[in-house]
Amino acid sequence: LATALGNDPNFATTITTALSLKAPLQSPFFTGHVKADGDIYALGRLISTGNISIGEAFITSVGNVFGTAWGGYLSDYLASTYEPKLGYVPVQQGGGEDQYNNKVFIGWNGEYLTAQVDNDPQGRIWTDNIAVARAVWAQSTAKAGGIGTYALMVIGGGVATGYDPLMPGQFVTGASCAFTNTGAYNGGGPATGTWQVMGMVQNRDGLAPDSTTLCLRVA
Repeated sequence: LATALGNDPNFATTITTALSLKAPLQSPFFTGHVKADGDIYALGRLISTGNISIGEAFITSVGNVFGTAWGGYLSDYLASTYEPKLGYVPVQQGGGEDQYNNKVFIGWNGEYLTAQVDNDPQGRIWTDNIAVARAVWAQSTAKAGGIGTYALMVIGGGVATGYDPLMPGQFVTGASCAFTNTGAYNGGGPATGTWQVMGMVQNRDGLAPDSTTLCLRVA
């Protein structure tokens, strides 16, 4: 041992000095770079006052995560890729009364909003911008006597003589109506469905012009 120490007469001093240059097993303090050939395990937290690098990624001391997978900071990537949280659920599929767990699609075809449920297209969604045009189209393509159409009707089913009126807004069954002209000619009937009286009928005997009025089929 003396030879290994170079026959140093100050043995204790030399040993103390040499040991002071070594790191203690508990709470060691390192300067420069620390390298490890194997894995490093930490039973507690890994605390750093600077950045922590992992390959091409690193975690900054303020918590930002940088990685080439995001092209920069993860926070910037999330902000530019995802919409901010609203704090409420804007749309919910199903869960309401008489609703099923079907997949509902809503999209834009370049001109109109359209809808589809599973594999079943539902067509255009009526909005204020197209409601008038669509209503006119639907009415213009409806057959005579169809729901939503108007017709001049002679109304029967009332008393044969006397004053038995129908006022605007009242409803009559199709069985009480027949298509007519201003002369109260019965042009065929009875009609079907339910009709709303849009004018006035003085007498519901189905025999004279005072039994004739304009009606709208509502059902």
